[in-house]
Amino acid sequence: MRKLIISFCLVIPQVIFSQTLKEVHLLPYIAYINFENAFQKEYTGVFGIYGYYGVGLKHSFEAGADFTQINFGTRDLEVSEEVIRFNEFKINQLDLTAVYNNFQLLNLQLRAGIHTIITDDSLTNNAIIVFGGVKRYRSNIYNAGIDIYGSFYNNYAPNLKAVQITATFGFNFGNYYQSGSFYAETRGHYINLSEEAGFGETQFPSIEQSLFYYYKKFTMEAFFWIGYQLFAVQNNGFVVYNLAERHLGAYGGTIKFGLSNKASIKIKISRARFKELGLDEIVKSTSVVLITGFSL
Repeated sequence: MRKLIISFCLVIPQVIFSQTLKEVHLLPYIAYINFENAFQKEYTGVFGIYGYYGVGLKHSFEAGADFTQINFGTRDLEVSEEVIRFNEFKINQLDLTAVYNNFQLLNLQLRAGIHTIITDDSLTNNAIIVFGGVKRYRSNIYNAGIDIYGSFYNNYAPNLKAVQITATFGFNFGNYYQSGSFYAETRGHYINLSEEAGFGETQFPSIEQSLFYYYKKFTMEAFFWIGYQLFAVQNNGFVVYNLAERHLGAYGGTIKFGLSNKASIKIKISRARFKELGLDEIVKSTSVVLITGFSL
């Protein structure tokens, strides 16, 4: 699967040979996530990089790679007057993503991508997520689209499949040159599992709301989502929650500052809630993400 994604990255730019490369953006990032009330989960560290290649006005290609380490601490559990010790351990994970976007049809964006997971977690190792979508848009006015994600976890017995449908609607308002402009976006997610995965349900709906504010070199965002998610795909296919955890919602914000015409820095802080498999406690997490951006 790694060879397939690498081939995808190499072939697409070569196929589009008749146009000139217009844009190249690189975004390295790091993240730290802390957990409260979890049985063993203590903290997670992430390091990754995202790349964007714009070819002419009709094609673009995106790729991402990130390494995640999830740290679990030692815990003692008393069962019938006996103490069972769960020793500390770590899960290392590599995520690879590739996406192709096509803008050849007027005011229409078509996209297709693939995401694969290489992890120490035996149940989700070598998982594959394929996705595609279509979006209707008018630049700086509105956009509306739908994306479909198919996740395949073949190490489950029986094999576990997840289908996610995400509908998006967003619109712009305000005056960028006077007091700043806004962009509001609403997303509805529906996840259907082929098998019950420990939480007694196979269908998980949720809704997400974001509001962006743009003024000169600043961009700010506030967001939240409510509902239920399990094996969810987020961030347009670049983030996959592959552990069996029932997510209950999140909120947060970002602030971005342009350092120059070719460099920027962004920080994102969020709080989330979820339940672990077989446990009733609600776990709370705090994540901090630092993203730097470069245009070449």
